[in-house]
Amino acid sequence: MVDVFVGKDPIQNPYREFTYVIPASGQQEILYAHSYFRIMSLSAAGSVAVRWGQSGSQSSVIGSGIGIELPEAVDRVTLINLGGADVTITVALSMGRVSDDRLNVSGTLSTSVISPTTAVDTADVAVLTLATTLVAATNANTQQVIISNLAANGTSIRVGTVSAGAARGVEIQSGATIVLDCSANIYVYNPSAATINIGVLFLRT
Repeated sequence: MVDVFVGKDPIQNPYREFTYVIPASGQQEILYAHSYFRIMSLSAAGSVAVRWGQSGSQSSVIGSGIGIELPEAVDRVTLINLGGADVTITVALSMGRVSDDRLNVSGTLSTSVISPTTAVDTADVAVLTLATTLVAATNANTQQVIISNLAANGTSIRVGTVSAGAARGVEIQSGATIVLDCSANIYVYNPSAATINIGVLFLRT
């Protein structure tokens, strides 16, 4: 038993890690008083059960990363390999709960925001009466599409996919504008009895 002093009070049996190779159907007993148990690593999932104390009850199979705070301290723990092959295991034992903040996650996180750098306008697009017309074709560089239902039209329109119609798509009143953050095909449905013109502006990278 090792005492570690913090201030005036000793901590008996502080945090300690144990690593073993347990043969198939074998057991490994650890004589170390503890009240907290954690499997740090395990080479074969679903193969190890645990028994606390000299004749305590045996747990079901537990896996790597599992920590268990015991209701009271015990003087030993037995690791039982239920699998058909050798297993390498590292466990941590301590008096009192242990917090492990060593997790590191590697990778690249992009924090840049790609903003449009070019504005592209086109001639007004004519939409025939009671027709659905493509007014903005898909373009991988397009960040936003601005569609204007010109005030001169005097009628609302429907903006959407190729299925846009009298009861389908987003309604845009005469003189109003919609801004779409997309690069897909955009269609306009004209419900009026006359051809109308639609203003379109693209913002692209």
